Amino acid sequence: MPESQGANATDKTEEKLRANVVRTPPPALAEPQTIVNPVELSRVFKENHMNYLIKFDENGKRTETYVREEKTEAQINKLLANGFLAISETEYQLLIGNIDGQEYIRKSDGTFTPYVPPEPTEEEKAASALEQAKAERAEAVSKITVEVDGMIFDGDETAQTRMGRTIAAAIACGVDLDTETRAWVLADNTVTRVTVRQLSRALRLAGDAQTALWTVPYEA
Repeated sequence: MPESQGANATDKTEEKLRANVVRTPPPALAEPQTIVNPVELSRVFKENHMNYLIKFDENGKRTETYVREEKTEAQINKLLANGFLAISETEYQLLIGNIDGQEYIRKSDGTFTPYVPPEPTEEEKAASALEQAKAERAEAVSKITVEVDGMIFDGDETAQTRMGRTIAAAIACGVDLDTETRAWVLADNTVTRVTVRQLSRALRLAGDAQTALWTVPYEA
């Protein structure tokens, strides 16, 4: 057989062998697996689907509140025997105002109605008015200014304290109050030098102004 014919026969044989080879694809990479922590999953479910044990007062207002899932069966039964009621997550959210922005109360028939705060008593109204008057007094005191020799001094409580310390130190040192001076920031934020005597006069005027304001809340 000629050499060329033998080579051709060999090539054909190799082609048949290659055709019959079953090519196994490379193994696919495994899909990443998400490992679910059953404890964490339970916690998330519990946070979003809790039930409650709640005691209501005579007006249907929520008072003592417990998460049912945090209690043992014995504790749950004891609370129910003591007047607590089983409340769902949705009902609880309604009670605390997370449904429509308004708190609710539970009626004796088991339905819920918006909570309407009771009208304040005369004593409560008087106490509220007094607190408001005190707040207005504090605002007025913070704006006190006094004039001495054409200079406008802040006369609020902080300024009075600073004046008092400066005057007390000068007296303790035995200096001449009419000639001893200090750098001082006036009400318009300008810096000037003032005598300790001028500070004493400013302190007296500021104290008088505060005294006049102090009794106003009780005179209304």
